[in-house]
Amino acid sequence: MYSSCRIIAVIIFSFISFAAIAQPPQGVHWSKDGNSFYQSKSNEITQTDLTSNKVTVLATKEQLTPSGASSPLTVRNFFFSNDGNKLLIYTNSKRVWRYDTRGDYWVLDLASHSLKKLGSGMPESSLMFAKFSPDGNKV
Repeated sequence: MYSSCRIIAVIIFSFISFAAIAQPPQGVHWSKDGNSFYQSKSNEITQTDLTSNKVTVLATKEQLTPSGASSPLTVRNFFFSNDGNKLLIYTNSKRVWRYDTRGDYWVLDLASHSLKKLGSGMPESSLMFAKFSPDGNKV
């Protein structure tokens, strides 16, 4: 027979595992070729090459700072367009029942370094589940 401590430990582990899986991924993504990964780190978005361990900054703090703001966006998550030229940045998240699914979305064009907020006429943290269109021209 299992001891009561072992049963409690299994229940707690199961709860923690479920909670970790149920939340959307946060800020770490593999490259298409699998030889590097991208992550949000210190208010920047970086790429780490696994063969050389070289870290390249793709989006600097300055690029992630909206015009007129004094500090960069706090990146909760980010997604690349299919062509890899744009980043969809999820920030300022708020809880809806159990999960942080409402927030603000910004698009960073990596070529022109322009940063644009989506739904600027909408209330703060009111957008949910945004993603790029297949051609990367719309969200």
